[in-house]
Amino acid sequence: SLDLVVVNSVIQYLTRDELGALLAAARAKLKASGRVVIADVIPLDATAKDDISALLAFMRTQSAAR
Repeated sequence: SLDLVVVNSVIQYLTRDELGALLAAARAKLKASGRVVIADVIPLDATAKDDISALLAFMRTQSAAR
């Protein structure tokens, strides 16, 4: 049994059925108090260029903060 399942930068590439299967598998592996964290979800209308631009902008802000 797992305490945590992290799904990062994945679900935007899955069909609705694949997402359902993924979440069912996660639920089956989790402890009763376990959590699923879904992160870095790209909007359906975003392009690869939008995503790359956002990542580069984020990297610039992080570099400037150092």
